[in-house]
Amino acid sequence: MINLTKYDKYDYPFPFIVIENFFDQIFLQNILNEFPKKEQIINFKKTMVNRRFLSNDNPNFYDYLKQNNFWFEFYNRINKYEFYEDILNLLLENKEQNQKLYAFNYHNNFYKKNWLKFNISYFLKEITQRIPNTNFFDFFKKKTKNLIYNYNVNDHSLYLRFDISSASNGYFRDPHRDSDGTILAFLVYLEDQENIGGTGGNFLINDEKFNIIKSIEPKKNKAVFFLSNEKSYHSVSKIIDAKGWRKFIYGGFTSTNKKIWKLIQNYK
Repeated sequence: MINLTKYDKYDYPFPFIVIENFFDQIFLQNILNEFPKKEQIINFKKTMVNRRFLSNDNPNFYDYLKQNNFWFEFYNRINKYEFYEDILNLLLENKEQNQKLYAFNYHNNFYKKNWLKFNISYFLKEITQRIPNTNFFDFFKKKTKNLIYNYNVNDHSLYLRFDISSASNGYFRDPHRDSDGTILAFLVYLEDQENIGGTGGNFLINDEKFNIIKSIEPKKNKAVFFLSNEKSYHSVSKIIDAKGWRKFIYGGFTSTNKKIWKLIQNYK
């Protein structure tokens, strides 16, 4: 189904690998055949100017998996601790000095919830963007999340955030790091630049001063995996004059402890 044996590895400014042929060709075609149609995509949640996505925190995601066998197979292949460990082994030079990155309880259904919990979670995200952080509010938010996700913040848990995504004209990202708690993240491109036309959409590796260190062109069947530490700044150049939608997958293996990188003092 997938290839983790042939890749290019880079260590600066943070560890990342690029795989040119991530899926075998038959499975890639099956994934593309089952990719959401345009009329479905425009009903997905909108973010970052012109990106639509269906996330695994949304009950509709699991309905989609039930109807699309190859997406179901792929999601269940990677939504495992063993896959996380395989990628981490590729990214890290010294496993012995990074034991804390391996010592997680993995929850493969952490994000799965019913419509009531989904809407409460969505509302909570919206208000957190508008209310300044205070000790009381942080305590309230933590307790609410514990109820929604049914976990203990101290149990050192890990889960997968997974999005089926499409983006078109106007989509871009300024230099940023992924959300607190993310250990490693990845992108899988399912569309060639020439198929949608236009320019932009490159995945840019930035240093801590936001200088561009490497520009990775979106290409069908290319995957990028990176360690999402405190140096992992990255961005996306603006998509301009595209005639269609770029199809891709985003994933992030995330700790329930949002201060996880501060606890990992011996990262090498």
